[in-house]
Amino acid sequence: MRINLNKRLRLFLIFVLLILTIALTYTNVVALEASFHPILIGYQTVAYDSIYYSELMTPNPFSHGTNVTICKPIIKYENLSVLASIILYSNYSKILGTNELINVTHFPQYIAKYLLIDVKNVSCFKYNVILYDVGVYNITLLSGTAKGQLLLPVSALSHALNNFSQYIPGNYEIIVRLCYNNKTSCTIIYSQGNCLNLKNNNIVVAYEGKIKENYINTTGNSFPLQLLQELCIHVRSYPNYSNLTYYEIVVNTTLGSLIYKKGITNSSIIPLNVTNISNYVSELLYKYGVYSSGFDIIVYIKNKVGNYTLDPYIIISNNAGFITITSYNSTVNMPVYLKEDFNKLNFVYSALPGAALILLLSLTKNKEESLTERTMRKLRKVKKILIEVSERPFVKEIIRVNDVDDIIKYSANLGKPIILYKGKNVLEVWSIDNDIGYVYSVNS
Repeated sequence: MRINLNKRLRLFLIFVLLILTIALTYTNVVALEASFHPILIGYQTVAYDSIYYSELMTPNPFSHGTNVTICKPIIKYENLSVLASIILYSNYSKILGTNELINVTHFPQYIAKYLLIDVKNVSCFKYNVILYDVGVYNITLLSGTAKGQLLLPVSALSHALNNFSQYIPGNYEIIVRLCYNNKTSCTIIYSQGNCLNLKNNNIVVAYEGKIKENYINTTGNSFPLQLLQELCIHVRSYPNYSNLTYYEIVVNTTLGSLIYKKGITNSSIIPLNVTNISNYVSELLYKYGVYSSGFDIIVYIKNKVGNYTLDPYIIISNNAGFITITSYNSTVNMPVYLKEDFNKLNFVYSALPGAALILLLSLTKNKEESLTERTMRKLRKVKKILIEVSERPFVKEIIRVNDVDDIIKYSANLGKPIILYKGKNVLEVWSIDNDIGYVYSVNS
């Protein structure tokens, strides 16, 4: 048996359940489609390489019996308290009336016999006196242990600063490094005309290290070609080392590009004899009657790291006998997606309003209007000419009609009001014309 519901209530429930079913179904369909198309949220580096260089340099004419050093950033220790003074030649001491000038920072070379470096409150310390030029050579001139003071001959310092550049051009300085119990002082001596200048500088310090055959690892990337015998390119791949490294060496000149060499190595080092390549280019240009002081060497590298391939390359430029190295590392970035999991039960949840709608349609029906309700509904449409009274109208003649529509039409044609009387258990609709009352009655 179907349940009777008010028509308006039943239509409202049908509308709500229908909208809810459509909205939930649409939302679940969009979520299901999104689960098949993950969202890109960024990239993750899964493989990369790192390139650095080492150089086999031409032996230094001043390096016999000395240590070749490597230039590194200073480790910041607590500085020693150092006082520098000069011991004068006798003729100048007579003129100035003193044998020693204390706490000097600038003095003519010809008046000073010794440079005296005094370390306060330290009885014994280690020292290194280094001839230094970035990218060329770092030569340890003196090293050892001193007690309280270090006495340096000014003539030897001036000779090293002024004469070394005749063999190898550069801007040379002398670094005096003093160490005691992790305390360090770094005094730099440089030449300016006929004078020597002193300054404390803790930004760069020469790190002493004995390296066989002047084999130097460096952080620099520029070298004079005349000093460079062989360049080694070190390639490190991450997260795993590559077992095989493929490389191709291409030389660019004014004549064009040519492949100089192809190779495979099972180590991470690619040797490159820049001197041989330079001689080869010179012979080639001479053969074709072309002059050029510059050329570029491009080293293309391919590493297999797991499932990924890295392809860095290096450009070595020769500009008027000066080598400059530029490396371009390779990185493999993989996209990272956000995948939203779809719960299949959501379709079940979205079906619940639909099932409720089906039950509502099948188990309920609109409640039938009573005769009184139908009559009142029609009268509400003509409420402008409707008058409700508390007493039954008094007329000489009463004519009963069978349909309230007849009363409404009659009153509308005559322009008469419709009179509504609600008695006990009765509803009467009147239209009166000349003491004749037309009435439609409904027993409630």
